[in-house]
Amino acid sequence: MSEPDYLGKTLQECGEGDHVSRWWITIFGFVLIYGFAVLLTITGKAYVDKPPIPKTVADPAGKVLFTREMVKEGQALFLAKGLMSNGTVWGHGSYLGPDFPALTLHKMGEITADFLSISAFGKPFEELSENQKEGIEAQVPAAMKVNRYNAKNETLVFSPAETAVFDMSPAYWKEYLSRPENNGGLRANLISDPEELKKLSAYFCWMAWASVAPRPGETYSYTNNFPYDPLVGNTPITISYIWSAASLIFLLGGVGFILYLMGRNQDWGWHPENCVLRPLIAPHMVSASQAALIKFVVVVSLL
Repeated sequence: MSEPDYLGKTLQECGEGDHVSRWWITIFGFVLIYGFAVLLTITGKAYVDKPPIPKTVADPAGKVLFTREMVKEGQALFLAKGLMSNGTVWGHGSYLGPDFPALTLHKMGEITADFLSISAFGKPFEELSENQKEGIEAQVPAAMKVNRYNAKNETLVFSPAETAVFDMSPAYWKEYLSRPENNGGLRANLISDPEELKKLSAYFCWMAWASVAPRPGETYSYTNNFPYDPLVGNTPITISYIWSAASLIFLLGGVGFILYLMGRNQDWGWHPENCVLRPLIAPHMVSASQAALIKFVVVVSLL
């Protein structure tokens, strides 16, 4: 009894007059149009719902700390100096350095804890007992998650802690950028001009504020409580879990469903209608590489 021919036709044997099924062309067009429509919609919402950049940011006494122009110039400086190749902003960038606004936000949380602790116990947070620390830590999110932005006149008032962090930031970033061993290999004294350091600090402090300030009418920040920082109350919101789970389920479920359909209907492949390519081995056969892969899958699954 002769062995069945599992190979069937090859691509070279397909006739020039054969055509791809119209169903594939229709489905491809739908996915293309729908996909770009969703991307354009999300991009538009990102611009419409973006966190505001205040015209001025002042301390509690009304003294102007920085302006909108300084924030934008700080962003331009960040890009011009290639700092995105060193650290990140809101999770975008490299990992040789820190996430700059996340580090700034955490410092704001620490200073807030110090202010609350001095007000309640007359000493810094680090000198408190464990029970006292827990009490202060419970108060920090409520103190941080207050949006003091006035949309009518486009002004923002920083809290005392936020003001303190802005005041100390230029010196901190000057030290960070002074020597390559401080920052993962940047050129020495990459930014040393006091005005440039102030603009860079304005950019980071604005981003830190937007990360924790509640979006108007919501309980979460302009960045959906990103970056994660329990000290200031930045924990994932419910919808984040839902979308994360849904994206994974739909991705794996969708890929699995398509593979199932293609396996059950081998005539549905992306090829001309009368050019059916058969597998190189029989469906009931297993290649040596496939058999060897089983051990790898088992080990990885256990890990």
